[in-house]
Amino acid sequence: MDVIDSRNISYYSDFDSLGAINNGKMPAKRSRKSMEDSAIKQYKSPAQLFRERQKENQEKLETEVNRLQSEIAHYSLQLTNLRDENEVLRQKLMFLRYFLQEVLSSHNLEQNNLKFAPMEEK
Repeated sequence: MDVIDSRNISYYSDFDSLGAINNGKMPAKRSRKSMEDSAIKQYKSPAQLFRERQKENQEKLETEVNRLQSEIAHYSLQLTNLRDENEVLRQKLMFLRYFLQEVLSSHNLEQNNLKFAPMEEK
């Protein structure tokens, strides 16, 4: 089993924040401004990605709303046409019922007249 020699363990990592070997030296101090800039960059990217995703989702939803509104308009027109056609068919049906009733009543009168009419002899 290896024994760890505490004299060889450096308090600082052998790698700096960028991953380069710094030979156990203390990492270079960064100014407060550069630290703020890197923090802003670090948080700006996810926020920017979120806004872009949000914008894409909003555009998709707007496209879907427009498509659905167009579909509603199409079906509303189709419904109006079917209602008009239904009304025309109802009027034709009413006319045909009346006509059939008149024909049958006329036919019944003729039959009744034939029943009571004297038969001609041949």
